[in-house]
Amino acid sequence: MNNPFADSLKNALSPKGFGVTVVARTGSTNDDAKGAVAEGAPEGTVIMAESQTAGRGRLEKTFYSPEGTGVYFSMIFRPAGDYKATGYMTVFAAVAAAETLDALFSVHAQIKWVNDVFLDGKKCAGILTETVEGGIVVGIGINISTPQGGFPNEIRGVAGAVTSAVSDDMRAAVVSGVVERLYEKYKKADIAAEISAYKARSNVQGRRVRVTDAAESFCATVLGLDDECHLIVDKGDGTPRTLTYGDVQFI
Repeated sequence: MNNPFADSLKNALSPKGFGVTVVARTGSTNDDAKGAVAEGAPEGTVIMAESQTAGRGRLEKTFYSPEGTGVYFSMIFRPAGDYKATGYMTVFAAVAAAETLDALFSVHAQIKWVNDVFLDGKKCAGILTETVEGGIVVGIGINISTPQGGFPNEIRGVAGAVTSAVSDDMRAAVVSGVVERLYEKYKKADIAAEISAYKARSNVQGRRVRVTDAAESFCATVLGLDDECHLIVDKGDGTPRTLTYGDVQFI
């Protein structure tokens, strides 16, 4: 069956050396990509789904992935053993996604630590980076437009979209823009520059948040981000605390 979106995406990316697979529906493109890594898929492979039934985010959160209104894709990387930026792929991906949205839609996307892209106070994109034997998989989901009937009640107050309408060419432009920017950042591995770009887009500075990690949950004020992109917070005792892991929610 002819698929204008798949054709447009492949026409944009295949000549630049990216292998592209587009499927109508899958559980999770990250799971598919991890399987492809095990089967020997080369670096630069992109797996895109029109919809996901089990889209995932960090900390086992779900990512709502309806057909036709968003893009849900994963990209395979196979860094060399001495690659210095393995731990910064989420930073690279968040900045790549934000820059792409800015360029295509004349917006100013922000980043909520650690892996969410926001527009107008709502989450429009999420990133899930997973390291597997033989490679790294970076999954990205972006809500281009609001689904018919709106987002489900449980995420309606948090989820947002980039624009009011969507087309196959627009979705292909978003995916190709993110893929090309992310791969360029990966190859350059300029950690300092990307962290600076990430900090400039941070929407958590000075905000009151609830922090949840493996050990506890507590309220704090965000003081900023350090030079390794860790979150610095104050629980109210005047002693800064640095977070390398966890989840923050605005309060």
